[in-house]
Amino acid sequence: MESERTDVRTEAPLITETSDNKETRLHIIDIVRFAACLMIFLYHCNTILPGEFRFLTFFGEDMGNELFFLISGFALYPSIKKTGIRDFLPWYLKRLKKILPVLVLFYILSYLTGFYSLKDPVQLFTVFIYPTLYWFVTAILVFYILLFFYIKSPGYVRWIIPFAILIIWVFRADKMEGYYLIGGFSIILGAVLREILLDQRKRGIPGWITAGTVLSFIFYMVSKYFKFTGKEMMAGAVDLTYVLPGITAVIAGGFILAIGVLAKDSIKEFFTGKEKIYSVIRYAGTLALYIYMVQCFNAGIIGYTIGLKVKFPWSFPVNLIIVWGLAALINGLVDLCIGGKNGIR
Repeated sequence: MESERTDVRTEAPLITETSDNKETRLHIIDIVRFAACLMIFLYHCNTILPGEFRFLTFFGEDMGNELFFLISGFALYPSIKKTGIRDFLPWYLKRLKKILPVLVLFYILSYLTGFYSLKDPVQLFTVFIYPTLYWFVTAILVFYILLFFYIKSPGYVRWIIPFAILIIWVFRADKMEGYYLIGGFSIILGAVLREILLDQRKRGIPGWITAGTVLSFIFYMVSKYFKFTGKEMMAGAVDLTYVLPGITAVIAGGFILAIGVLAKDSIKEFFTGKEKIYSVIRYAGTLALYIYMVQCFNAGIIGYTIGLKVKFPWSFPVNLIIVWGLAALINGLVDLCIGGKNGIR
């Protein structure tokens, strides 16, 4: 039997204790989260990157988003599984208190700097719910609820929910709510994948998983090229230009997680002697939501000012220092205010 204890913010299993008292970590969770964080950051640098460098934003919109949602479901599964349904509220509040106060602060800052006007009640709804500025963070707060009750639901419901979300998304992929739909599907798929792999004891990686990873990335790159260049793959009720990048990003991410779990000993061996590098990767991944909020706010007045005063390529490192530095500061303040420990160690 294995028992896991979990870092509250990242949800990544810190230590897996096995019967022979060996302690291992699922490094793949931290690696994928860091990769997703980096992709999303680069995507939101599009306002300071000249045209010939826009390729750096290539993976951010689809792959970055879906990897983050996927890894969230994958990492949350153990804590939800061992939490009784009557304990949902304390489980949810534990996560809410690390995100919601910071999110509200950024909405207030955005309002004060003129990004929002709340005279229209409808706009108040769109600020917090409908995909708009900071939609990524509000989505994860909604997905926490969805995922918890999905895992606690009966077997037949657990088939219907993701299938229904996927079908609706296929026909709404080119609309703003499509971001929510594919994100909800991704977080559920992450939990399902963790459940499948939880008791996996195989050594080595089956050939079909390797082949599936390669093929899903090929399909992703082709479909993403069409979307990135604005070319239409197919007109009609279902626009494949939007559908395929999202679906193939989720599939590719699932294969990556499967490989990481099956090859966890190899990954652990790779980081032996490189603990500082791994520690930085893990810490940077914990900043993901804070980086996203700072980056979105920074893209307004601050980013515009940087763009006027600092020319590329220097504008990029200036933006990087501001965003990641403020995210680290917020992370430290949150830990100080509510009690926590997420520094580099």
